Order: sequence, then C-alpha cells, then structure tokens
Amino acid sequence: MRERIDWERVRSILWELFKPALVAMIVALLVAMGYQGMANGPMTNGQGADAGLRVDAAGMTHLSGLAVTGDLRAGGWLGLSAAAAISCTNGGVITPTATFQPLTSAGEVTPTLETGGITAGSWLMLENASNTTIHLADTGTAVLAGAAALGQYDLLELMFDGTRWVEVGRADN
Repeated sequence: MRERIDWERVRSILWELFKPALVAMIVALLVAMGYQGMANGPMTNGQGADAGLRVDAAGMTHLSGLAVTGDLRAGGWLGLSAAAAISCTNGGVITPTATFQPLTSAGEVTPTLETGGITAGSWLMLENASNTTIHLADTGTAVLAGAAALGQYDLLELMFDGTRWVEVGRADN
C-alpha cells in the first residue's frame, strides 16, 4: 500500500527552502532595474544595521538575515540547477553539493550519504542518471520508508534534520 503524502508538510518545507532564494531574485530584479537602496550607504534593516545585501563579481545578488511574513508569490517556473553528477561506488560516500544531485555508477552499488557540513532543513533530490541500480539502505545516515533501489531516472527526495537524511518522497520512473 502506498503511503499518503502530507502535502501541507511538503509545502511548508519547500517554502522554508525557497523563501530566501525567491526574495534574493526579487532583490536582484530591483538591482537590475537600477534600484540602489539608500543613497548614502548600504541597504539597512530599518535599524541602521547592514541588511546583508551585496552583489558579487559575477553579478549574483546575495541577501542574508531576511525575514518574510505572509505569502511571497512568484510567477513562472521554479528551477534548480543540477550539480555535477557524483559517481557512486560500492561502500562509498555520497557528498551532495546542491539540492538537485544527479548520481551515476558503473554498476550496482550501495553507497551511504554524508551528513558532515550539511545544515538542518537542507533539501536533497537524488536522481540516478545511469542505467544501473544505486541502493540506499534505510539505516545509519538515512531514515527511509524502506531501502531504496534507484533505477535510471528514479528520484529520492530527502530533508536533513540536523543528524540524518529523512525521506520525503520518491519516484520510481
């Protein structure tokens, strides 16, 4: 029997994950349109402190310490760039580098998931991009709804609770 997905929880997790990115995109749009904030200094948080707005050498706008109340809406698609694929080995460790993490392997393997350096609340989508099976055990650093056998194009969605990766959902494609 298929487990029922708690869509309210998924919505809440996605909101917490993507809220800073959406606000950063809005700020980037304002900057691109010529808005410069206060004429005599950096954008502040209303109490005179630097709000953490900066534009890096590549033109990427960064905003830290942001708090949003109520709904924030954006039109169009929400896109995640795929990280470079990780080549999994049997008994090896998957160290994710982005939310959307493609995996490959030369054959059937059973790696584990790294937890060091990961922030609680981080969201991870693993996709098997190879025509092999990548197994993830429901033990140790992964709390799953049972062992996962990811075939080509299968997805496993996880959230980091500060100690372990906890399954949110999977797609058997």
